[in-house]
Amino acid sequence: AAGDISAVEKNIAERRFVAENGVGTLSLNPVRNLKYHFVVTAAFITRLSIGSGLPAEQAFRLSDFYIRRADIQETVEGVENLHDEMVLDFTRRVQELRCRAGQSHAIRVAIDYIYRHLADNITLKQLSEITELSEGYLSRQFHKELGRTITAYINERRLERSRTMLLYSDESIQKIAVENGFTSHSRFTEYFKKEYGVTPKEFRKTRKASNQDAPAIDLYPL
Repeated sequence: AAGDISAVEKNIAERRFVAENGVGTLSLNPVRNLKYHFVVTAAFITRLSIGSGLPAEQAFRLSDFYIRRADIQETVEGVENLHDEMVLDFTRRVQELRCRAGQSHAIRVAIDYIYRHLADNITLKQLSEITELSEGYLSRQFHKELGRTITAYINERRLERSRTMLLYSDESIQKIAVENGFTSHSRFTEYFKKEYGVTPKEFRKTRKASNQDAPAIDLYPL
C-alpha cells in the first residue's frame, strides 16, 4: 500500500523489479527493456501517490525528474538502483503526508520551523517558545506523534537535504555540512555514514557519476 516503507523495502530486497517472471519483454535490449518498465512503474506510482494525497503537481514533477534520470542510465544495475530510489522517495513522501495529517497544530509549527532552520542550531527552548508548550511536554508530544525524538527528526531532515546537495550541487562537502547544521566535517561524515553506509565523499563519487545530466531541483521543497 502507498506509504508502506516495509513492503517497498521487502520488494527491493527481493529484486522484484528485475525478476524474470515479473518483467515482460518490451525490447530485446535489456537496458532499454528495463527503462520501458521503469516508465510504467513511474506512471503507476505517481497515480497511486496522488490518490494517497500527494499533490498532483509535485507527483508529476517528481515522476518527470526520475524518468529523465532513467533515460541517461547505461546499465541494468543503474536503472534498477534508480527504480529503488524512486519508489522509496515516493513512499516516504506519502508516509510523511499521512503522519502530518494526524499531527497537532503545535507539532506542525515545530516541523515547519525545523525545515526553515536546518542550517541553524535548533534548540528545544526555541521550539518550546514558538509552540507555546513546555519543553518536557513538547518532547513527549513530538515523540508520540512522530515516533522519534526531536533530535532524531532534525538529523533525518539534515541528512536528506545533505544527500540531495551532494547529488545535485557542486558545493564542497564542508560547505554542505555547515549549511545543514553540522558542527564539523567529521561529525557530518559520522552521521552520514551511519545513515547511508558510506561517507559523503564516497556517496558523491559513486552516485553523482550516473547523474551528470540530471537537472538540479529541490527534491525536498519547504
